[in-house]
Amino acid sequence: MATRIHATGAPRRPARPRRRRGFVPMPSTTFRALASILALTALTGCAGVPSPRPAAATPTAPAPVSTPTAVPPPTATSTPTGCSETEGQVTSHEIPLPDDPRPLAYQLYLPPCFDPRSAVRYPSLYLLHGLAQTEAAWIQLGVAAAADDLILAGEAPPFAIVLPGERTGFDMLPIITKTLLPDLESSLPIGGAADLRAIGGISRGAGWALRIGAQRPDLFSAIGMHSPAVISPDLYLLPDWVRAVKGASLPRLWLDIGFDDTLLPEALELRQALEKARWPYVSTIERGEHSSAYWSPRLHAYLRWYAAGWPAATLAGAGPPP
Repeated sequence: MATRIHATGAPRRPARPRRRRGFVPMPSTTFRALASILALTALTGCAGVPSPRPAAATPTAPAPVSTPTAVPPPTATSTPTGCSETEGQVTSHEIPLPDDPRPLAYQLYLPPCFDPRSAVRYPSLYLLHGLAQTEAAWIQLGVAAAADDLILAGEAPPFAIVLPGERTGFDMLPIITKTLLPDLESSLPIGGAADLRAIGGISRGAGWALRIGAQRPDLFSAIGMHSPAVISPDLYLLPDWVRAVKGASLPRLWLDIGFDDTLLPEALELRQALEKARWPYVSTIERGEHSSAYWSPRLHAYLRWYAAGWPAATLAGAGPPP
């Protein structure tokens, strides 16, 4: 604080403050601190009593958001054909024979949703049984179920299977070619041309299939021989049958047999005769005997081979598409 100078030229002593009785002087620093506290209290009081601070709410975890999954576009659905059948039909029949008082018994497999009024003919497969068997032999092996599998899976077109029964003394060549085949094709839309027909058999039935198919290549485009028992003397007549074809297409040939089959030597001799006659064939030799345990597991392979020769162009509209 500046000292005031009087006219006399000497500094004047500041007047000493009076002390009040009972009053204790307070140091200036303490006073200033107290003043600050009072001022703060006054300000706070003007603001009113503070409301208690609300407790902080426990943060809630956000609701889980599912990761978006890519939805594939809808797949095109094939137009329903109106067919709900999953199995073909097997029926038993008899047909009179012109030169025998005994009728021919046969079974007929027709594919699922077979249309008897179809304008396009179904392929037909003739399968012959072995010695001492009946027309039911192939069905008992499971050929109908195998055909259903291939047709429904689209591995084969819908086709019919004809299962004739052989009896002692029957000559199956004219019975099939002159009686059974014409009768069936006159009443059902099956076969109709060699490229829509095949013939095959097991054991003795395979021998009949070779004899019939080799002499009538105009009727059958494929011959399947499964564990064949060749009918004597057909092995020696084979070259003549091949020459008689005179340049026409020889039927496709399949020959299979079990390695443990007692007929294996004859089957090997048949293969040599086919090679000598220059008749191409497909052949397999696998582990197995001359029994249903060998044939049943191979039914799908047999049917695939037969069906592979049926031209797709002629099958349009024959039954429900696979």
